[in-house]
Amino acid sequence: MMNITKTIVIPARYASKRFPGKALALIEGIPMIIRVYKRLESLKKKLDCKIWVVTDDKRIYDVVDKYGYNCKMTKEHKSGTDRVYEFSTCISSDIYINVQGDEPLVNPEDVEKVIFAKEHNMGCIVGSMAFINIGEMQDETIVKVKINEDGFLTDITRKPISTIYRQCGIYAYTKQELKQFYYSCVNEVEGIELTRWCNEIKMVRIKGSHAVDMPEDLEKIKIAIQRGERL
Repeated sequence: MMNITKTIVIPARYASKRFPGKALALIEGIPMIIRVYKRLESLKKKLDCKIWVVTDDKRIYDVVDKYGYNCKMTKEHKSGTDRVYEFSTCISSDIYINVQGDEPLVNPEDVEKVIFAKEHNMGCIVGSMAFINIGEMQDETIVKVKINEDGFLTDITRKPISTIYRQCGIYAYTKQELKQFYYSCVNEVEGIELTRWCNEIKMVRIKGSHAVDMPEDLEKIKIAIQRGERL
């Protein structure tokens, strides 16, 4: 296989509706966005890839820069994927891997699995999913997904459906696929980014981790870190 260049992009914004400033929330003394970056650092050498944080907020930029990590400012966008597209117009790569900036326990093996799947499915977008947990089916903050026998997405919704999978926040795409998303005339359904694509979407099953949506989620993360666990 030819050498495929890979760039992990971590979109981060300050103005979260449910938890303003969460990207810089301290977890055991370390800002959350920095914890996400640190979790992925092993992949730089292992997979010969680069890692960047992209943000529209100078406060986040300054913190990431202080730690000596790559960070790029963008204009305001309505989604993290739109932000990744702007980044792709400045930094060249064959594959861009979008990793959410609010998952401080993200598993690098999950990211590696999505990258591997994209390298072998360059003609389609790659998304990720994990087994849904008890009690999550009725939770509309959890996006549920269904796939066909070939692993391609057939249904995605916040509503309860007959499935065993929930969406996870790791995606991989090419610059052209990002451009199609950015200029798509299709409206998002239920505020789910993947519904803006008309392309086929290959879903990869990963272990998954949980996002920090509210301040109270930080305590769960702190306890898991202290126990050496991964939610």
